[in-house]
Amino acid sequence: NWFSNRIDDLITDLRVNVPPFDAPRIFGNADDIYLRNRGLELTAGIESLRRADKAGWTSHFNISYIRTKIIEKEGVAKNNFSFFKEPEVYPNAFASGSNGAPLSVLLPNEDFGLLNGLVTQNIAGGQIVYADLDGDGFMFGIDDTRPVGSALPRVTMGWMNSYTFGGGWTVALGLRGEYGHFIFNDTRLRLESTATANSSNILLTEGFVEGITTFQQPDDRLIEKSSYTAVDYLSFGKSFTTEGLFKKVNVSLTLQNLVWFTNYFGNDPTPRYGSTRGGLRTFEGLPALRNTGYLSPGIDRLNYYPRTRGLVLGAEVEF
Repeated sequence: NWFSNRIDDLITDLRVNVPPFDAPRIFGNADDIYLRNRGLELTAGIESLRRADKAGWTSHFNISYIRTKIIEKEGVAKNNFSFFKEPEVYPNAFASGSNGAPLSVLLPNEDFGLLNGLVTQNIAGGQIVYADLDGDGFMFGIDDTRPVGSALPRVTMGWMNSYTFGGGWTVALGLRGEYGHFIFNDTRLRLESTATANSSNILLTEGFVEGITTFQQPDDRLIEKSSYTAVDYLSFGKSFTTEGLFKKVNVSLTLQNLVWFTNYFGNDPTPRYGSTRGGLRTFEGLPALRNTGYLSPGIDRLNYYPRTRGLVLGAEVEF
């Protein structure tokens, strides 16, 4: 399947002129841009024919490529609801403790969800020196950042397999992967430097640099490639046929979230599709995350519980 979508109605927080408006921002429809979403999805499956109590294999595979770009409309006059009066930096785009180096900057005719970072020039004497890309003598402005990568994965994959052997034995294996996305590792920013409040407990990852005493900023070292392949589950089962009270008994052992293959230094390489800061609040009677910024994806905050592995024992009886 190939698809192409055009999304014209991006309703978001926009800057406007005062006057005629009473406030400098308004929630409205950005009518000078649209989002172009294109992709390709392939699905394949196999199910081998087998007789009772004989070996067989069932497999289903899915892979998709998706890309979303922000397209600036040509010939549209810049009015009070224009999107790109200046580079768009969205709420919740700043890292915890940052002095303002931007992360989520949306640019015309570029990929949606780009993560911008400062460019690390060198580290000496405990000080991180960033490149002054615009030459103004200040190394933390929006013009001193560059796009590092998109927070949205380009390729997603899923593969489910079930094997049946003689004697009632079955094995099931599920794989999942997402590729091409980047994540800003806020945990490293806060805990990999002796400038933090709790400097006696320094986080040691493979990206750790000894002796940094300044507070780190969102930079190209902390915006990491986060592609992964995960073993979602591995299950073993055995069927028994009896002549007693039960006609058939099936027992199984399933290992969930078994292992992840990734170069991401954080706990979870899964894409972040929105930035969430703050606690929980109630919205229309249901709990909802406060300050969810869906235009600020790819930020690995500290407000989630780490993934855990699971071991499930199961039994099924047939009377």
